[in-house]
Amino acid sequence: MTKNGIIGLSAGAIIVLGGLSLYTNNAFSSQVKETLNTYQSKNIQVVVLNDSQEMLGGSATYKITLSDDATQALGMKSMPRNSDEVSFFINHKYSSYPLYVASDLTVDFSKGAPKQLMEKFTVEAIEHIAHINTNLLSQSQSSSLTVEPTDLEDKSGVTMKLGAIMMNAITDLEFAKGDVDLNLTKMDIEIPNKGSFSLASLASQASIDNIEGMILAKTSNLSLDTIKFVSDAQQIDVSMNGFVVTSSYDDLQAPSLAGHSKLAVKSFKFSNALSQYDVVDTTMDMTINNLDKSGLIALDKASKDGSDPQAIMNAAQLILARGIDGSITDLSTSVNDVKINSHGKFDWPSYKGDNLSSDLSMHFVKLFNFEYSANLSKNYADVFPQYAPMVDMMVANGFAKADAEGNLSTLVTKSESAIMANGKQIR
Repeated sequence: MTKNGIIGLSAGAIIVLGGLSLYTNNAFSSQVKETLNTYQSKNIQVVVLNDSQEMLGGSATYKITLSDDATQALGMKSMPRNSDEVSFFINHKYSSYPLYVASDLTVDFSKGAPKQLMEKFTVEAIEHIAHINTNLLSQSQSSSLTVEPTDLEDKSGVTMKLGAIMMNAITDLEFAKGDVDLNLTKMDIEIPNKGSFSLASLASQASIDNIEGMILAKTSNLSLDTIKFVSDAQQIDVSMNGFVVTSSYDDLQAPSLAGHSKLAVKSFKFSNALSQYDVVDTTMDMTINNLDKSGLIALDKASKDGSDPQAIMNAAQLILARGIDGSITDLSTSVNDVKINSHGKFDWPSYKGDNLSSDLSMHFVKLFNFEYSANLSKNYADVFPQYAPMVDMMVANGFAKADAEGNLSTLVTKSESAIMANGKQIR
């Protein structure tokens, strides 16, 4: 190849890459604005300020204002404010490359609610930065988010140490379909002379989908390595290790949905001045069937709008009209070496009435059916003597039975209006 040919190819490559970078920049900037617009409502207002776009990058400030109703719904009722509104300012800087965008978002602690919040702490401001990297290709994106660790101490001596938060996602541009995983390395809060709270290795993974505007996790997994709470004043010490919960849905195209959940906890400990409980090897496996999809979509929409109670009632009626059934195939644990294991199923038949109060209550009393089997190891009386007389009375009255080794079992059922335990009617 000639020298001129090489120069020509190089120039062509530069032009192509520059065009891709410009496309990426424009696509990213447009997508940010479109995404922000989807959050606009009477409770959340998003305004783009100081928008500046260059060939290979840009910057903007986003003002996010929450109404009083929104702050209460998000559990932020105590957030500092000068009025009924709470405002946040997010500074955004980004640079574009071919099909790739790198950006930094910084919470501005010199304005709005964050500024008022900082007045409670010994430092005047913090640099709380979220780094976002996004790859754009066709109608999908691959994104990574990292929130920098933060250490805070308020004027009363309360300290909070927040570890890095990391998120990775491969989704569509609307962030409505795809795979997302989130990790929080640690959180430690110390309250002088009162207690502490800490957690380590919180992780969540989910495969999300969009069903007519309703975002649903087709599969999800949440795990927590350790969580601990100590109250010095009340002499309470609570800890949990090895917490895992998974969930999934069957065919999302079907008119009704079936959801499955599994929970496992390696250990849970609670102690105070009077008692101590060691709960280990806890598992639960549950399925709920026949969830009306149209009702769930309508309920999701009505809940988001939040302005029409009748729409929420109508959505609930769609769900109840189909009926719900499910099962607990396993629920077992060990409390202070007392072993408990059980399983059961339930059925709530279709309800098509208009009254969601008295008529629904009577429907529940008459037609809700369940069957539940439970087993209790024989050492219950030694470990929990305070409950032994009540359990012994159940055995004496025939509501439970003991095997040759002293282990107890019972089968509780409800059919129409009768509740039975071990074949004997309770009421």
